[in-house]
Amino acid sequence: MTEKLIKRFLLEKAYEKGAEIATFGEIPFEDVLFEQFKKGEITINEFEFEIWLENLKRNKRSFGWFLKTAGYLKKDDKIYEITDADNVSSINGICLNADKNLIISQAGEGCYSKPYDKSINGHLVINGVYDNQLIYLSRLLRDTNNSFTIGYYGQSNSEYTKRVLEYYKQLRKFLPLLTGNKSINVIEDSVFNGDKIYVLTYKSSPIVQEKVVTKTRHSER
Repeated sequence: MTEKLIKRFLLEKAYEKGAEIATFGEIPFEDVLFEQFKKGEITINEFEFEIWLENLKRNKRSFGWFLKTAGYLKKDDKIYEITDADNVSSINGICLNADKNLIISQAGEGCYSKPYDKSINGHLVINGVYDNQLIYLSRLLRDTNNSFTIGYYGQSNSEYTKRVLEYYKQLRKFLPLLTGNKSINVIEDSVFNGDKIYVLTYKSSPIVQEKVVTKTRHSER
């Protein structure tokens, strides 16, 4: 168990229990829960945590597979991904000959920790909501040649999934301020076993390589 993953686990469980968390309040909320965990005021069932972690890894791989098969991730791309840990990745979990770079960050909306200080030039992938991700998007979009595919893959009956999808629907309204009103493509699908995927893409043209199994599909500009 890493600290970042424990905090995310506690955050997701809180949402499933009906917690109401203020805008930009997720990371401070996680910090409080983690302190309670360290003091023994909160306990974690290790078996439950392991199941949750395997589902998280599966969701990450499924997100990466979806983007690859739809043609949003391409051979020889320079790809950056914001994610929780080296072994919890959407781009490392797929077979793709590309320059892959991970930015390890805490799950949660806000700008609390010191941002990644190296340049981000290429294609940015985000599956979830992470600390400083608006800063990274702003840096990325300074160069009009850069692109992104960002969003979420999760279980449709999860309260956390509903929260993240709502975040991205709100972000969709804000992004034109960063892209100079250039078009953002929106893809919303119900996929395997009713899982949900919601993707915002910018300057990334899909080239379908193999069939992507979906129940419904919606895209708009």
